[in-house]
Amino acid sequence: MLIATQTGSTAYNLSEDGPLVHPSVDGLVVNEMSGTDPMPPLVVDDDATVTVTARDADHAVVVSDGRQPHEIELPAEITVARTEPPVRLAGPVADFFEALGKLS
Repeated sequence: MLIATQTGSTAYNLSEDGPLVHPSVDGLVVNEMSGTDPMPPLVVDDDATVTVTARDADHAVVVSDGRQPHEIELPAEITVARTEPPVRLAGPVADFFEALGKLS
């Protein structure tokens, strides 16, 4: 399961056929990865708390922002929610569509 913010929607989520989410939209993307019974991606309110239950698998790994994978013991519940205050990332200011390149 992949859970992404608007910013994250243009990265790994997009490569998993998830939707692009414009930066002005307050929401989280919930996107299944490599499922045997796939569900369509879902966009939920950014105040939502998403709980994922991991069971019936050989193993499970939790990864945050592509860094330091942590194998977890199954069965397990993982809860994801936005933090307050939000993390601010420094970087060049760019037009959303220009930054995507393909849609400009």
